[in-house]
Amino acid sequence: MALRLISFVVGIAFFTAPTHSRTLFRYEQHQLSREAVASLPKDEARLFAFDNQFEAAAVDLTQCKVDPTHGKWPSESGWDKLVKRLSSPDNLIMTVPQASVCYGDEKDDDQCQQLAQNWTNSYTHIDDPTEVLSPIYQGLTCLPPSIYDSGNCTLGGYPAYAVKATTVLDIQSTMNFARSLDLRLVVKNTGHDFAGHSSGYGALSIWTHALKDMMMLENYVDESGYRGPAIKAGAGVQAFELYKFADQHGYAAVAGEGQVST
Repeated sequence: MALRLISFVVGIAFFTAPTHSRTLFRYEQHQLSREAVASLPKDEARLFAFDNQFEAAAVDLTQCKVDPTHGKWPSESGWDKLVKRLSSPDNLIMTVPQASVCYGDEKDDDQCQQLAQNWTNSYTHIDDPTEVLSPIYQGLTCLPPSIYDSGNCTLGGYPAYAVKATTVLDIQSTMNFARSLDLRLVVKNTGHDFAGHSSGYGALSIWTHALKDMMMLENYVDESGYRGPAIKAGAGVQAFELYKFADQHGYAAVAGEGQVST
């Protein structure tokens, strides 16, 4: 079969088109509703409320976002409330830079050397919840000394926590929690943003890398008037995965870049 070019839509969070249940990935069907929020105890309901669901507290837009040094930073019990709302208790991940094995009490020379040898392999960073491909925007605060000796290991511009999104509910709960507490929010799939947007000091990060589902839509219609085949791809799909899926269905997709699939 000759290959044909195809459009693709990215399924991110709860923004899907079309939204018929047959076009939803299974993880998109697991969502947080306003009714579920309203049924929570009052203190938790305000933490996970949707925008304008309840009377909102005034936010001073001249102030920076709440960070770990701020008095309003969530306590351990606050983070526990977020864990309870996620689809798995393992989905909240405290940031531990990979190169922490090169410094301080966690120092392990063998692991540090192995990490340094693989530092330029993008998958060393892609498959980690918070590592990014352009560490200069993170602040270069924790790299293997043979790459750049930062003297010690600190979080720098890394997010404080990452939520591994495995359902839409995880994304909604994290966004609402961050909004309610005025936390900085960032999003990472692979960390391939060379402007550093997938990192941020003291942020709460949504890690979308596990959202790998894809769906072939033979008769897709979008608002621009396009009618025809399309691929719906989860927010964690990488270009080489998209290429392989398109090829299996007799199409060719065009994306930024990606390894050759075999």
